[in-house]
Amino acid sequence: MNTSNANHTEDPVVEGLRGVAALMVVVTHFSQFLTREPGAWAFTSTGVDLFFVLSGYVFAPYFFNRPFKYASHLVRRLFRLYPLYLLSLVVYVALKPPDLALSHVWSHVFMMHPLHSLDIAFFYNPAYWSLPPEIEFYLLLPALILFKQRFGLALLLTVSLCVKIILVAGASPLETGVTSRALATVHLPGLLVEFLLGVLAFYLVKTRRLRHRMVM
Repeated sequence: MNTSNANHTEDPVVEGLRGVAALMVVVTHFSQFLTREPGAWAFTSTGVDLFFVLSGYVFAPYFFNRPFKYASHLVRRLFRLYPLYLLSLVVYVALKPPDLALSHVWSHVFMMHPLHSLDIAFFYNPAYWSLPPEIEFYLLLPALILFKQRFGLALLLTVSLCVKIILVAGASPLETGVTSRALATVHLPGLLVEFLLGVLAFYLVKTRRLRHRMVM
């Protein structure tokens, strides 16, 4: 996932947290080789959630009146993310047995793999499932910014949190297969609250810095 700062400057705290999130994801994928029962190790799976929060944080300035050019924004996101993704996909395809290598390649090329079963979403690399929700956030960023400007961040965050709660509450132990609820949970409807928590964190940091300057 790409969480490079939107204004091309590096925040050491954000960069450090990105490193922590990356390490957590690595531990999550390798812990299965150490134990069948992850126990406390399961917490490291939240590294992906931390990445989503960081994405919200680094794009938060656009929610607070930084000029936003949609076309250039999409071009930058495309060239930062997609070429490396395709390159890694080629490598993982080459590592698969020849009779299975191309089984789900096109759904991955067009980033449709999380719309199917977990077996397909994780077929080449389990980490690939998180890329489409990130892209969805980039695509809908202008609409989210407009909503925030008209109705405020509090309402946007409240709505996204309510959607998340409804999706989680609707889960059933008997649920099997790919349901609309399950799909929404692992796509932007279910993950938007995490991006917006990053926006909220940026707002709180910005407000604290302004107060500190006023005191000085």
